[in-house]
Amino acid sequence: MRIPGKRRGRDGSPDGRVTDQVVCPICGLHNEGRARFCRNCGLPMGSGQDPVRGTRSRKPDLPGSGSSGLAVLVGLVAAIVVLVGAGALLLGFAPGSPSATPILPPTAAPAEATASPDPFAPSFEPVVEPSAGPDEPPASAEPLVADTGFTCDPSGIDDPTGGSWRVVDAAWEALEKNDRLVLTLERVEGERATRVEIERLASRDAELISGLAAPTTDLSLLLTFNGGVTAKGSIVETPGLKAIDYVNVETSPASETLYAVVGVAREGCFRLSSPEWKKGKPVAVGETVRLIVDVRFR
Repeated sequence: MRIPGKRRGRDGSPDGRVTDQVVCPICGLHNEGRARFCRNCGLPMGSGQDPVRGTRSRKPDLPGSGSSGLAVLVGLVAAIVVLVGAGALLLGFAPGSPSATPILPPTAAPAEATASPDPFAPSFEPVVEPSAGPDEPPASAEPLVADTGFTCDPSGIDDPTGGSWRVVDAAWEALEKNDRLVLTLERVEGERATRVEIERLASRDAELISGLAAPTTDLSLLLTFNGGVTAKGSIVETPGLKAIDYVNVETSPASETLYAVVGVAREGCFRLSSPEWKKGKPVAVGETVRLIVDVRFR
């Protein structure tokens, strides 16, 4: 109920005066003039006077409004420039060094480092064995011998001169402790590696191996000529000594190998030698050497 003569303001004040208010420019709420913040959205309030509404309305103190906002913006730009410059100094120069030397980024290490040779390191080089020449025997070959010495085991002698030979004669003699058979070998054309082997075995076995007629004695010495030694002809003799009773020198018809079967009447060790081969001197074609078989008797 209104009382006559009394006017009320738009905000309900009894005297009809416009009260001091601040309108929030964000949400539009009317706040009291002395309010520092909007009661609805909390925006800081200014103190300007709105001439139309009769209320105080001021913009919030934002950085971009008026001269103060411009100053703040300039300050921010200056701060950014300072920070950028300081960062460049920190990245490009070593701190605390007397001269501003730029620090370069580390480079990648090479995949493999080549080690310098050590002059004191031991060297391991393969040992190459010298190869034998065309006229030299292999390094692993046994040394050539021309005298077996007295033995009861199979053995042999070699021709160090490398000649070719032919058996041309046979002779024998009785000595004090042994009987001796001497075969004469003549040097012929050609170069051969000659070896003569000797062994004692049963006369029947000697016949089977050589293909020659067996002696009447139980034991025989079998000489095998390796290296293409030939014979002038068949040599068959019966010396009739204490130890040597039979001699047969002939080329085997089956193997074309020259054999000498020496029938022995007693057991005893034997020796095969050649004095000329033992000297190792070259022998001319047509010259002869001796091949000696000594048989001891018990």
